[in-house]
Amino acid sequence: GLDFNAMIGDMQRIYLEHGVTTCQDGATAPDMAAVLAGLAKAGLLQMDIVAYPMWGTDVMATLAANPEYDSQDYHGHFRFGGLKMFLDGSPQGLTAWMTEPYAEGPDGERDWVAYGTMTDEDAAAFAKIAIDSNHQLLCHCNGDAAADQLLRVYEAARDASGNPGKAALRPVMIHAQTARADQYGKMAEIGMIPSIFSSHIWYWGDAHLRNLGPARGGRVSACGDAARAGLPFTLHTDTPVLRPNLLEAAWCAVNRVTKAGAQLDEDQKV
Repeated sequence: GLDFNAMIGDMQRIYLEHGVTTCQDGATAPDMAAVLAGLAKAGLLQMDIVAYPMWGTDVMATLAANPEYDSQDYHGHFRFGGLKMFLDGSPQGLTAWMTEPYAEGPDGERDWVAYGTMTDEDAAAFAKIAIDSNHQLLCHCNGDAAADQLLRVYEAARDASGNPGKAALRPVMIHAQTARADQYGKMAEIGMIPSIFSSHIWYWGDAHLRNLGPARGGRVSACGDAARAGLPFTLHTDTPVLRPNLLEAAWCAVNRVTKAGAQLDEDQKV
């Protein structure tokens, strides 16, 4: 297995060299939660790490096993920030769940919209666990059908919850690659924040144009619409998918140019 105690210095140095002083573990399994708590107890963390126990595991047991870290405060640079679920795949992998078909599917299908990963019932139940226990919910959504599902199930779970603090939890839609302007409006209405993987513009923009066509492909990582909806939004790099280079992420959001030199929708520049 990996020796995290030996690796942790080098791992953190990569973040710190990029000016990053807080990072998220965006899908924390129970064994990883124990590793991170152990690193915190050993005094090996130099940067803040916030972890999100992942749907499909016993998330409440993970929190209960490490109660001192289930907190708004860091202890030894570590805490749990909430819970995490995911509703689809990625547009470059043709697995982001879309309302309108891709240019073509993996086998040339003309009606390919991909698929979700959770039923409404399961997703709403997990969202309600987060809300009832007063935890922020982060949810991976790349396709606009997945975004529709998140908005639908989160609102239902929030309405069904008796938690008096439920309106202050700031749920987050992670990636939001193809979220529509009307969906950003709905996010603003229910207090949800999009975290936009803007580096997609440079790294996968050409694939998005090919897979989604010029209008939808050109609109990916629509920071402009998020800003116009009055939303606070964040950018992320999904490390280790890409290096934690947030200046590059900002450059992508400002310029919207792909690797092959295509100019994506300038209306979405910030």
